[in-house]
Amino acid sequence: MKHCEPLLVRFFKEEKMKDMQQMTLGSMAMDLNASNNFAFEATVQAGSIRSNGDELKQYVQQHMAKYEMRTYVGDDAIKKMKKDRADLNKLVSDVEKRRKEIKKQYTKPLTEFEQEVKNLITFVQEPIDHLNEKIRVEEEKLKAETRKKIQLFYVEYVKTTDLINEVEYRTQLFKQIYDQKWENMSVPQKTWKTAIMSAVNQYLEGKQILLSMNEPEFFPEALLCLQKTQKCDDAIALIKQKVSDRQERERIRIEAEAKAKAQYEAELKKKEAEQKKRIEEEIRKREAEIKKKMVADNQSALNFEKHTTKTEMKSASPVMPNNSASPKKEAGMVTFSVRKQDAQKVEQFLFMNDIRYKMGLEG
Repeated sequence: MKHCEPLLVRFFKEEKMKDMQQMTLGSMAMDLNASNNFAFEATVQAGSIRSNGDELKQYVQQHMAKYEMRTYVGDDAIKKMKKDRADLNKLVSDVEKRRKEIKKQYTKPLTEFEQEVKNLITFVQEPIDHLNEKIRVEEEKLKAETRKKIQLFYVEYVKTTDLINEVEYRTQLFKQIYDQKWENMSVPQKTWKTAIMSAVNQYLEGKQILLSMNEPEFFPEALLCLQKTQKCDDAIALIKQKVSDRQERERIRIEAEAKAKAQYEAELKKKEAEQKKRIEEEIRKREAEIKKKMVADNQSALNFEKHTTKTEMKSASPVMPNNSASPKKEAGMVTFSVRKQDAQKVEQFLFMNDIRYKMGLEG
C-alpha cells in the first residue's frame, strides 16, 4: 500500500478552468415608472473538478490478486488480511473526506448567491405587500358597489312579481341564491341578472303548481319544502305522499268501521235471537200456566154451575119456573145465571174452549 501514497496526495486536485462559459440564470424585472426599467441579472462561471481517481483505480486493480484469499498463507495470514483491510478502509475514508471538502468549496458561491437573492426578494416584497393591500381595498370597494347593484336589481325585479307579497321569503330567497362570485369584476351583469330572474320565476311557477294540486291541507308544508330546497319536484312528491297516507288512513278507518258495524250487528242479532228465545219460552211457560189454571177454573165453574143449577131447581116454583135462575134452551142456546164474582172465570172458560157466548145483566 506504500505505492498508493503519492496517488492520495494528488487525489481530487483542483485545476482552474481555461475556457470560461457564460450562462444566464434569469432576470426579474420591475417597472418603477414609465421611463426607468430595472432588472436583476446574474452570471455563473462554469467550473470543473479534476482528480486522480482513474489512476488510483488502476493501481487497485493491479493489486487485486494480492487481496485474494489464496495469497495469504502462513501463521500471520489473518493479521495481514486485517492490515490490508485497514489500509483500504483508510483510503475510502480519505476519499470521502476529500469529497466533502471539495463539495463545500464548490457550493460556497451558490450558497452565498442564494442568500443574496433571498435578501433581495425580501426587500422587493415590501412594496409588493403594500400594493396588494391597496388592490384589496380597491377591489373591496368595487365588490361593495356590485353588491348594491345586485340587491337593487333584485328588489326592483321582485316588485314586478307576486313575490312582493311574501315579505319574509323574498329576503330568504335572496340569501339562498346569492353567489359571491357575482361580485368579481370578471363576472358580467347578465350572469347575475339572469340567475335572479330565473330563481324568482321558478319559485312562483312551482308555487302555482302546488296550488293547482288542490290539496289545501298539505299546501303549507309543501310550500315550506319548496322554499327550503327550491325544488318543485320535492314539494310535489311530498303532497303525493301525504295524499297517499291519508287515503291509507281512510281505508283503514272504513275497514275498521265496517268490521265494528258487522260485529255490532252480529252481537245485536245474537241478543235479539236470545231475547226472542227467552220471550217465546216465557210465553210457552205462561200459556202452560194459564192453560193449567183455566182447566182448573173450568172445572170449578162446571162444579159451580152444577151446584147452582141444582140449587135453583130446588128453589124454583113448580107452577112458574124462574127463567133467569135456570138454564133454558132457545134455538141451540143455553141461558144461565152466575154470580157477579164468578162471571170473569166463566168467561175465560168459554173463551178457551171456543164456546160462543153473550153476557148481559139481568133486567
